Amino acid sequence: MPTPLPHNLRARDVFGAVLVGVLFVGCAYLSVKYQDTLRSAVSTIGMWGILVYIAIAFFSTVIAPISSTPLIPIASALWGPVIAGIATTVGWTTGSIVAFYLARSFGYTWVQRFTGTQELQGYGRAIPERNLFWSVVFVRIVLPVDLISYLLGLFTTMRMGAYALATLLGTLPFAFIFAYAARMPLWVQGAVLAAAGSIMLAAFRRIQTKLAATVDQEPETHAARTDNDASR
Repeated sequence: MPTPLPHNLRARDVFGAVLVGVLFVGCAYLSVKYQDTLRSAVSTIGMWGILVYIAIAFFSTVIAPISSTPLIPIASALWGPVIAGIATTVGWTTGSIVAFYLARSFGYTWVQRFTGTQELQGYGRAIPERNLFWSVVFVRIVLPVDLISYLLGLFTTMRMGAYALATLLGTLPFAFIFAYAARMPLWVQGAVLAAAGSIMLAAFRRIQTKLAATVDQEPETHAARTDNDASR
């Protein structure tokens, strides 16, 4: 029996993307308005503030699908876009590596905490077999959600080093674009979010199309196997 396609993928993720975008703009506005207050409060703990932010980005990646993206404007206001981009990249990359390792080590038992078995099987079929490295780089750029780490650790034989490098290359652009966008006027933030949202929706649609094509092929494969068994 074929695994049902998760039909609510687009609606659910569109809502999540819109919510993250609204929170991002809200945090960007408030961080600019209260920048001096924020810096005064965080200056007392020095480098610990950056380490706490990295830890938040790390755990938001491991505990999918929580997103730390709305916190990027606050980090940018506190330490500037360069440090914010670096800290975000460090947190996301290390968290992704840990998520990948957990999936590789503990399998379904761990990953099922974040999504259902049917969804896992459906998403797993969407992972390309060719050019996996660059596919990971592309997916990391357009889909900053870390169920991806669990899926790749669970369904592929990709090496940890290759995965870490692909994740780093993929998260760098997103982290720095949003760190700098957080310091820009509101219309620039809106344009960046709209562009990112359009790319994400296109990527989701492509994944859904591939999932649907795979699911449609399963009954034919099952029927062919049945005919072969009957002819024996």
